[in-house]
Amino acid sequence: MVMIWGVRRVATPGQEPMIDRAKRFIDHLRANRTRVILTTPVVAEYVGGFLPDDQPEQFKAIRERYPIYPFDIHAAAIAAGLLYNKRLINSTVYFS
Repeated sequence: MVMIWGVRRVATPGQEPMIDRAKRFIDHLRANRTRVILTTPVVAEYVGGFLPDDQPEQFKAIRERYPIYPFDIHAAAIAAGLLYNKRLINSTVYFS
């Protein structure tokens, strides 16, 4: 959702405040030169918001900018650990 809110700047009704929050988070990552890695489900969800004729160009742009990894069982285990970390998930450092 961060890419959809922060890059495409699109939100469903009620989620509009997330657009600016996600943009600030992305700006923070860029300013700190944080390495961002995308997973295949993130790429699919993001590119799925574009018209079919525009999707190849979006895939190309993402491949040129980010490493993309499959979301396999090992990635799921890492994600589960991150989700369990309440301090990380509830942090307001980037989203306040």
